[in-house]
Amino acid sequence: MKVQIDLGFKWEFGKLTFNELAYRVDELLPEIGIQVLEQLAEEYQSQLIERLQSQNSTQDQPDIGRHEAKGKPGESCRCRRVKRKGFRWYGRHIKGKYGTAELRLQMVECLGCGKRFAPLLDALKIEPYTGHDDVLEKAVIEAVIDTNYRRLIDGHSLDVSLGGIHNFVAGSDIDELLAGKLELDSYRAIMADGSGLKKSGGKKGELRVLVGITSSGTLEPIGSWVDTSWEEIERQTRKRIQEEPEELPLFIYDGEPGMEDFLAGGVRAPQRCTWHGPRGLYYAMWQDGHRKKQIKPHQDRLAKIVAVEIPEGDYDRLAPEAIEEVRRKYREARRSMDDLIDNLQKENCSHAVEYLKNLVKGLYHQVDMWLATGIIAPKTTSRLERLFRELARRLKRIAWGWSDKVATNLSKMIMIKQYNPDLWKEYWLKKLGIQGSFKIWVQSVTVPSGINI
Repeated sequence: MKVQIDLGFKWEFGKLTFNELAYRVDELLPEIGIQVLEQLAEEYQSQLIERLQSQNSTQDQPDIGRHEAKGKPGESCRCRRVKRKGFRWYGRHIKGKYGTAELRLQMVECLGCGKRFAPLLDALKIEPYTGHDDVLEKAVIEAVIDTNYRRLIDGHSLDVSLGGIHNFVAGSDIDELLAGKLELDSYRAIMADGSGLKKSGGKKGELRVLVGITSSGTLEPIGSWVDTSWEEIERQTRKRIQEEPEELPLFIYDGEPGMEDFLAGGVRAPQRCTWHGPRGLYYAMWQDGHRKKQIKPHQDRLAKIVAVEIPEGDYDRLAPEAIEEVRRKYREARRSMDDLIDNLQKENCSHAVEYLKNLVKGLYHQVDMWLATGIIAPKTTSRLERLFRELARRLKRIAWGWSDKVATNLSKMIMIKQYNPDLWKEYWLKKLGIQGSFKIWVQSVTVPSGINI
């Protein structure tokens, strides 16, 4: 089957540029898209009704022409033969990515029960009172993820209000993507962190995120929560773990109190983020009455202590000398940490001493894991910090004042689209009902020579 498109055009010979050709064609594409959509829907409706008028055409497709029996609410009529009863005096308007399509609805009357209805609505699975298609919803959500609201309107030509965007995000079932079985064997590390969030009325909230680092080194979202305690997050996460992993992943966090035993039994002893170490020491020594000039030398010394690097490459192929060198640096770092703690005790830095004693408990689990298994896991939450910058950039510009649920949904959308694009694509194919039932392509585009309109 073919769709025929006739385009009229005129040009001033000798003055035309390729850029103007491209600009005018780009301007025309939305109008072409809407008209093609309308014509295809009308042709489908015509063929649908022809089948319903034929005596035997619906035997192999019993679902077409399905309708409720007249005068019997909730009961389906078994008859599938109809006769035409003209067009509905008003069309059905559905807003899409390129504009609003108007569908002319052919009315029919069932020859069995006498019910009048528009079979196209059920045939194309158009829900009652639907004002937009889900392709528009996908375009709007992806635009929100990629840019801020004002650029969404000006740059993408998507005529959707801020309230409309809110409704798209609020009504999403994105939660289901991050609620299934959690296989810890697929991760070599799990990271947890939190960041502040502005809420309505000037209140402050907390966005908390859990991500996994796969064996290939990619980041994979596990979940996100707004104003939810780590205890509740742990409870929800444990419910998703159905099998204990053979090799426990490393758990990495920034040292937040109360997380030392997070997912205990399902992960290794927690690794403190080494990037937070010198920064945390600064605030601890500040509490002890020291100032920047006094603190800086201790910060620099701590930065060297935590910088025990693991060599890249296959552990089994490393020379014994390389592995022994890591062990030597490891032992040296622990001695240097003990010396630093002793020096701070002599300077009466009680807060700094307590901070370092807590820090050292989880400072080298990454090295221990590598020496025991050869698995290289991160030792900082820097990748999670970058993720939070992306989340904050979107949530602060468009989701300010939204409810906890909507902000949570949007954060999950941002993470999944950016870090698990296959899952994002699979989600939308399912939501849109894409099953390969329709294909369309450009067969040919020609301009008849010598024909003027």
